[in-house]
Formats: sequence, structure tokens, C-alpha cells
Amino acid sequence: MAGLGAGAQGGASYFPVEKLGESNYMSWSLQMQAFLKKEQCWTAIVNPPVKEEDEEVDEADQRLEDKAYANLILSLEKSQLSHVRDLETASEIWQALRAIHIRDTAGSKITLMRALYRARLSEGECVSTHLQRMRDLFSQLNELGEHFSEQRKVSIVLSSLPESWDNLVMTLEAIPESQLTMHFLTGRLLDEEERRHERKATTPHRNSRNGRQSSKRYATDEERHPKEVVDHREEAAFTVRRWYRCGSTKHLVRQRTVSVGENTRKGRPAFAGKRGDRKSRVQYVSAAV
Repeated sequence: MAGLGAGAQGGASYFPVEKLGESNYMSWSLQMQAFLKKEQCWTAIVNPPVKEEDEEVDEADQRLEDKAYANLILSLEKSQLSHVRDLETASEIWQALRAIHIRDTAGSKITLMRALYRARLSEGECVSTHLQRMRDLFSQLNELGEHFSEQRKVSIVLSSLPESWDNLVMTLEAIPESQLTMHFLTGRLLDEEERRHERKATTPHRNSRNGRQSSKRYATDEERHPKEVVDHREEAAFTVRRWYRCGSTKHLVRQRTVSVGENTRKGRPAFAGKRGDRKSRVQYVSAAV
């Protein structure tokens, strides 16, 4: 990861802050603010030195300004340099980048609000990914002046969960508001996700009809409804077999041999067994085979 800093590892300089691109302003601004404070030059951003006429800027203040300016420039990808090329101070650079990536307009607020209240956790989606998306929306709205209390954030996140999470939601609703924070909610949601994965991995196959665990192999459609195999040679003998839907040929009910002309309809052997018995099937196998 490309970053900022004064260090070398393997002959290449690196910094711990990812460079600002087109879509990572929120994370970049947070990390860059921490980095500038660590370098003790954040003051140049929030309280830039003012140069009076016929007066020079204090040498210490100028060093902080130069340090902040250099760190900001080095933390930008090439696509961002054109936005700040003509700016002279670190504070101007910071404000310009914020104005470019955080559009403080009514339309932007409406778009972010709509995305926040329409966010939904899909079945099978990673909870961490969903929570990160919600936090990003909260942060962007906070930059635009829309602040959310801790309880309101929790309510919005809970309302974004699918119906299969209703039992957990009802449990969390009984917890006092002072204890139900975003940190607490995040932990409970991650625990629930892990529990669901474990239950899914250990749940054995069950019969969909009675819910009982079963290792029995069920007959396929072809086994349950086999094709009739008939030898249409004249006077050929046929073995008529009848068995139940389980598909096992061991469960024969009746077996006898008939000829083509014996008790037939439209040239086919008669059905052996009780008339109207829908739980059975007939197999015709040529005795000559």
C-alpha cells in the first residue's frame, strides 16, 4: 500500500496513510488528520499562520506550515494534484479537497439520506461489510452537518436487518438505551452471524416432510417412474411386476407371466394388481431378454 512517511523498508520509502484517490476521502481524511497530529503540524490546518504586511511569519510556524504542506501533497494520487497545484498553504489544500469530495448541497444530503434509510442487510451478506457501509453514510452526513445520536444510529441499523433477525432485534429492544450503543450492537451482530454460520455447518440433512434426520437414499424420478420395457414380438411372454414408490424391486407385490393377447388393452399387457392402486407402478420385461 502506498503511503506517507519518512522511512525505508527494502530500499523503498513508505507512509502508513493510503493516498487519496477518487473514492476514499472519508478514510483518508481521518487517517491524515491523525498523521498530521502525530507529526505535530495539525495546527497549520486549523490555525494557519497569518502573514501581516511588512512582517515575516514566525520561523517555527513556517516550519509547521511547510511540514503540513509537504505531507498533504505527498499523500495525494496524481489524479488529485491538479486540484491543489495553485494553492500555497496546507489549510487551503485541506479545504479544497474537502469541498471537492464532500459536496455540501441539499441534493447530496437527500441522496445520502435515501441511501442510509434504504440500506438493507441481504441474506448471506457479510455483517461487517454492511456495518461499514452504514458507518460511511453516517460519517458523510456528519460532514454535511447532519448529526445522529447514538440511539438513532442503533435504531437505523436495527431497521436495516431482514426478518430472519427479528428474534435478535426483539431481544436488543429490551436493553436500556444507555447500554445499547453502536459498539455493543456491532459485537452482538457479529456474534449472531458467527452462531448462524456454526449452526449451518453442523445441521445435518433432514427429511423435508417430517423433519427427521435421515441417511436413507431416496429413489430418483427415473427409479420411481421407470420406462416400460416391452418386446412387441408376437406371442412373446412378459413378466409383469408391481412395486411401491420407494423404487426398491425387493418390495414386489405380485409377479406373473402373461402373453400378448391375454387380458390386454390396445395391445399392451394388463395391469397386475388391484385396480386403482395409485401407490404402485408396473414394469414390463420381456422374458426372452
